Amino acid sequence: MVLSPYRKWLMSIACTVAAFVTAAPASASSAATPSTIAPLQAEVRSPGSPHLAGDVDAVARWLRQKGGNENRPFLIADKRGGFLYVFQPDGRLIIKAKALYGAARSDFITTEQANKAIKELSVTDMITPAGLFKINPYNSPAYGPALRFAMYERTNLLIHRAPIQWRRTYLASAAINRSWVTYGCINVLPGLLDDVILPTLKQGGVLVVLPETMQAGQFFGIEDSVAS
Repeated sequence: MVLSPYRKWLMSIACTVAAFVTAAPASASSAATPSTIAPLQAEVRSPGSPHLAGDVDAVARWLRQKGGNENRPFLIADKRGGFLYVFQPDGRLIIKAKALYGAARSDFITTEQANKAIKELSVTDMITPAGLFKINPYNSPAYGPALRFAMYERTNLLIHRAPIQWRRTYLASAAINRSWVTYGCINVLPGLLDDVILPTLKQGGVLVVLPETMQAGQFFGIEDSVAS
């Protein structure tokens, strides 16, 4: 039997999680323990499935109906829930997985904030902005192969591998209140990026970042008839 990339990744996740937990700093009071680790589940669903969160389902329908994904693979980032959804061009869900987002609980980033260098950022500047973005492969000097969804004067916003161990431990934990820790980029487990996300979006695609301070329908102007 030939396994798809994401099923190969799922089969290896138990070993990966065990390694993350073993390597977590002993002094970190919030470090995950084996009892807090939840296995990630692969789901293959179409928009309209009860297994998709309400806003995720509505936005997936809206994007497909308006042709906003340009018949390309697309991602939906659920900041509020702490998940990232990967879809095929036809709207079928490939996988739902934990992701980390900007530390500031905001949906809008000003030009002044966006153009700061990393060392100049305060916590209130660390925003993953809501919106509809085109994403393309990008080779980051700091993080290696990644996807870029925004480019500013001195920084980029990327989907990249979680660069340090404690973030990877957070991604392996079942506690969803550990999802808002980055400078603004979206972090995922290295295996998920390498085995699922990058191969799926090797020609680019679309990213929808859902708002967390208002309803997605209000933010994107989705009519009730489309969302239902």
